[in-house]
Amino acid sequence: MVLYGRRQEEADAETRQARRKQCIRNALLWGALTLTGTLIYVFTKDWTERMAQHYYDGLPRFLSVLILCPACFFAGTLTFMNIMGLLGDIRIRQAWVRRTVLGISIGILVFYFIAASGVLLPLLLPDVHLFDELFMGLNHISLLLGYRLAKVPPLFFVSAAGIFLGMKGDKG
Repeated sequence: MVLYGRRQEEADAETRQARRKQCIRNALLWGALTLTGTLIYVFTKDWTERMAQHYYDGLPRFLSVLILCPACFFAGTLTFMNIMGLLGDIRIRQAWVRRTVLGISIGILVFYFIAASGVLLPLLLPDVHLFDELFMGLNHISLLLGYRLAKVPPLFFVSAAGIFLGMKGDKG
């Protein structure tokens, strides 16, 4: 062992054990975030509906639909992917494919955040009149697009799975 180093089986077993511990930690973390977000959504759903209908204040509902729900779908998918990682070695071995999947997944999220910010910025900052001219023509389109995209859970499933796979390389 002094001359040749560790045996390959021992190194592989330690690597698998470290990978397994990491998947368990990640699954617990993302699972807790999913559960917390889901509970917040369930317990505040009636309140956000009441605010929108009775007080014409759509901000809580938009925040719930445009931020909380997608975050729950995203975290839930990462939880699922980490649990699947416990069952087997899930990763993309070719670096260029891995980088492409990661780039596309991040691009999907960036596109969504741009569309959602077109809805949320004028609502969060109503006194800033910079948004009046900027979002005058785009506001109706971005409102429709952001709200519609938030109602498409596969968008967040695909992006979370792509980020999970894109970040798991040959070494980890």
